[in-house]
Amino acid sequence: MKEYEIRPREIFDEYLRISKADIPKFFSETGQFVKVSCPACGEPEQKSEFTKHGFQYVSCPVCESLYVSPRPTAEMINRFYRDSDSSRYWAEVFFPRTAEARRAHIFQPRAEMIGAIVDRFKTPRPRVLVDVGAGIGLFLEAAKTTTLFDEVIGIEPGKDLARVCRERGHTVIEKRAEDVLPSEMRASVATSFEVFEHLYDPGAFIRSMANIVVPDGLVIFTTLSVTGFDLQVLWDRSKSISPPHHINFLSIPGFARLIERCGLQLLDVMTPGRLDVDIVRNMALEDPELELPRFVRSMLKLAETGHYPHLLSRLQTFLSDSSLSSHVCVIARKA
Repeated sequence: MKEYEIRPREIFDEYLRISKADIPKFFSETGQFVKVSCPACGEPEQKSEFTKHGFQYVSCPVCESLYVSPRPTAEMINRFYRDSDSSRYWAEVFFPRTAEARRAHIFQPRAEMIGAIVDRFKTPRPRVLVDVGAGIGLFLEAAKTTTLFDEVIGIEPGKDLARVCRERGHTVIEKRAEDVLPSEMRASVATSFEVFEHLYDPGAFIRSMANIVVPDGLVIFTTLSVTGFDLQVLWDRSKSISPPHHINFLSIPGFARLIERCGLQLLDVMTPGRLDVDIVRNMALEDPELELPRFVRSMLKLAETGHYPHLLSRLQTFLSDSSLSSHVCVIARKA
């Protein structure tokens, strides 16, 4: 899988342009922004790192997570995702244009990964899987093909997305996860994919997932980690650090602290990412003047010579195997 297969440069850059144009429409009341403690470990002290599009990114001196503070209120963020042009562009242009590539490269492998996790940790039956933030249901569709789950359900607060899910034959609860009562849903596995980095209060979200899981059930989510190679190399130039969408980038130790604070048992933090090196390479090709660490630029040049045909793929494998990819999958158990 390559970066441009799942996010073609032209439409992804247009999405980022529209997102930047949305900022003054939804986040002009900066006086209402709220200073927050580290979303991972709760540490109130913070170190200023950089400002991007008017949003201040800070790091935690304890766990080294990166996050936006002060940040817009939850109400501002909810209105942005409900009414913004960039959200509409994602739903109406970006996602339809990339749906088939994402189905093949992301959703089907993701369903197989979740199935392997469920088997690995011997999740009891009946296996009811609920996907929080189900979108149009591509993961639900893929999960059904594994035959590992007795029931597959989506939670999707977006009215239009929930409607599409139902039209595709999926069972959907049209609410935020935080508003779903345990009496409405008792799952053995709760999943969430690429939602965490957008949230005003990640801890509340993880606790809401735990609330709908039975004892010994699993909470599994994927997101981006600041520990990852491409974020560390590109830093504020990274397209993944894209306010107002992405405001939480926990470190690998930070995830462990968060899971502990949410009252769950951490089982594993995997970094199965496959795009770190390709993302850095593409950025270097887009901007030849981009400043990169000497080692990284040397690796890219060596790969271009053709004498080291497997260099970049082996580097990516090393990053994934060493908890150094920015794509992270967190697995926790409810006691």
